[in-house]
Parts: sequence; C-alpha cells; structure tokens
Amino acid sequence: MNDDLIDYVAGETSISKEAAVLALDAWGESIADALKRGDDVVLKPLGTLCIAERPERTGHNPKTGNEIKIPAGKTIKFRQLHPGDRQAPAPEGKAGGQTDDTQMVAMLVERSDLTNQKASLAHSSIKEYIRRVDGTDSKLKGFGTFRREVPGGPRKGTPPLPGDPSILAFKPDQDLKDRVLGRTH
Repeated sequence: MNDDLIDYVAGETSISKEAAVLALDAWGESIADALKRGDDVVLKPLGTLCIAERPERTGHNPKTGNEIKIPAGKTIKFRQLHPGDRQAPAPEGKAGGQTDDTQMVAMLVERSDLTNQKASLAHSSIKEYIRRVDGTDSKLKGFGTFRREVPGGPRKGTPPLPGDPSILAFKPDQDLKDRVLGRTH
C-alpha cells in the first residue's frame, strides 16, 4: 500500500496509521463486494467502477506470431466522471444497481472500528488523494493502480505535461480481478 496514501488518510481523519490501513483495506473490500454483487460503484467526483463485458477478439501468439482467438470475458472497468457531468454514467443494460458514497461509508463503518464521521472522512480523503494523482502511480495494494494519462497519441500511457488534457485511468490488480470475477490460477 502506498505510504503517502496511508499518511494522507491518517492526517485528514485524525486517526492512527494502523486505523488508516484498516480503513483502506475495508474500502477496497467494500468495492470488491459491491462489484461482485453486480453493482456499479460510483465514486463522485471521480467516476464509476463496473464490470464490463469484453467481446471475443483475435490476438497474436507473441512467440510464434500465429493468430489466436481470445475468448469473451469480463473485466473491471473505470469510467471517469468528467467535470461538467452532474452524475455518474448510467449502467449500460446491467442487472445490478449502484453503490454510492453513502453506502460506501456504511460499509466502512461495518468493516472497521471507525465512527460514521471518521468513515465518511476516510472515504472522502481516499477519493481526494486519488483525484490529485499526477503522473505517478497511486497503488492501492490488492485493489489496483490509479494514474493520470494523456489519452491517445504518441504519449499514451505517459504522465501529462502541464496544460495537457488528461484522464484518470485505473488498472485493477490481479487480486481484485480474482475476488470479483471469481478467477483462479
């Protein structure tokens, strides 16, 4: 887990570092459980985490260069909420519902020793820390990595320069994929 994030959450909520680690773990577990239920997780003002269908596609074997069929599957996707948007993007034909900030705080209280007020502060400070991510990766152990990227172009995947339009990107950890999508290795 990112030590800066632990320090930030502890400082913003006036809790110990140990309690901040527990809050971060509970935050990640709450999101994983909501995704597993089929809910979209709305993290205002950042965006929405959801399960997305990935269609079958053609790929290439890196060793032989032969074409291979990659089967359809599911993945965890992050849809950024843009500054002009007032609400998170609506689910696209999903059976599940949405887990919002109020529900996230309730799950934090349930999974940790935090009061409702401290859980709310912890949830807000985690989102604020993620929102401030610049070109460096913000890794949440067992959950995933948030980073700012320049969309498209020759610098795709590189940190934005001042004045560049950027997006907040998310790459889930294998552990989160395994817990949510039920994959085993």
